[in-house]
Amino acid sequence: MITEESVETAVFESSDRAPGEARAFVAATFARWGITEHYMARLVVSELVTNAYRYGEGGIGVRLCLGGQHGLPVVEVYDRGSEMLTLLPENHAAINGRGLATIADICDAWGVRPVKEGGKVVWARLKL
Repeated sequence: MITEESVETAVFESSDRAPGEARAFVAATFARWGITEHYMARLVVSELVTNAYRYGEGGIGVRLCLGGQHGLPVVEVYDRGSEMLTLLPENHAAINGRGLATIADICDAWGVRPVKEGGKVVWARLKL
């Protein structure tokens, strides 16, 4: 059931299993919210959690929000790493480094912000 603003959170161990576990969390949460189309949300959380696992530090927090100012779902991924993510220039020869570009293309908005207690949150507002 969707309240004025629905929020669900989960914490995952930083491992190669975290992206799959986060995708399952998104699918279950969106189903509870009555959102049947959640492919893009699973793609976004997979990319952000993979970045947190590969480049961040510590456990990985995922927060899903629905409602708020824009009424669109927001995916937030937290890790304790201090390095802020940036969108890399397009490089067709690269074998990785396209995740944030993909997120920028398919989402309404995205960004990264430091957390006062340490670490960062990377967020993406999805389109429905």
